[in-house]
Amino acid sequence: MEKYVLTQDLVTGNELIDSEHRKIFDEVNTLLDACSKGKGRENLSSLGEFLVEYVTKHFSDEEDLQKQSKYPEYTEHHKFHEWYKQKLGDAIIKLEQEGPTINSLGEINYMVSVLVKHIRETDRKLAQWIQNGAKNEVTASKVATGSAVSGKTSYMDTVTKDESTENLDIRQILDIKELQRIQDLFLTVTGMTAAVVDMKGKYITRGNSFTSFYSRYTNGKHNELREFTQDLTVGGFRAGTVIGGIVLGDYPDDSAPSQEVVSAGGQLLAEMLNLWLMPFITGRAMQTA
Repeated sequence: MEKYVLTQDLVTGNELIDSEHRKIFDEVNTLLDACSKGKGRENLSSLGEFLVEYVTKHFSDEEDLQKQSKYPEYTEHHKFHEWYKQKLGDAIIKLEQEGPTINSLGEINYMVSVLVKHIRETDRKLAQWIQNGAKNEVTASKVATGSAVSGKTSYMDTVTKDESTENLDIRQILDIKELQRIQDLFLTVTGMTAAVVDMKGKYITRGNSFTSFYSRYTNGKHNELREFTQDLTVGGFRAGTVIGGIVLGDYPDDSAPSQEVVSAGGQLLAEMLNLWLMPFITGRAMQTA
């Protein structure tokens, strides 16, 4: 089973911080394992609430270390912590309400990927600051002066702009050729053509028989089609849309699949693509145990 682990590039060198990061990953793994085994929502709720409580404890411990060491980026760090606790809490509530759906699990995995980025880019810098001790007073003065003069964007500004955006550019996060291969396989198995459209309405892929479908679809000849439209959404982030279906004229007599079958096929394809998209979003955090 795939698990989150504290890989070497995430080790800060601070014993307290590293031990708590490992504990967070352990709790996430326990929660996801319970989801995969079909545990009841009451059990998931208990595990989710404990995860939020432990993350809150960890952030409090980190901030105590920052105050003790007079860390110059404490304010930005604190802002991130507050933002993260709110978003993680929302993701847990969604899991409790929906159960372990693709979207709810996607949000949990996404929140872990945000934490991984935070550990790699920010917590390691904090640990180095703590280790440097007395040398930090001179550095703190330079950081404060440099920030005021340069007007550089803070870490929290980057997180809230990059991580909380509602949409993703699908072209930037996946292998288009592999996406086309999955789509072509879907056509072979189901006989339904499909195409993936990005957030700007541009076609990324098209099925081998999509032209015949597309000409009718764009000209409003929906009576000649049985079609589906499904959003590609992972962790609450829209990445695009998949549209497709069949041309009724391609089927003799009454042998064409029903609208219910076509709709179910579209939903299946979207769920397959959502699952395939998830690792691109969660990044390097998932390691094979």
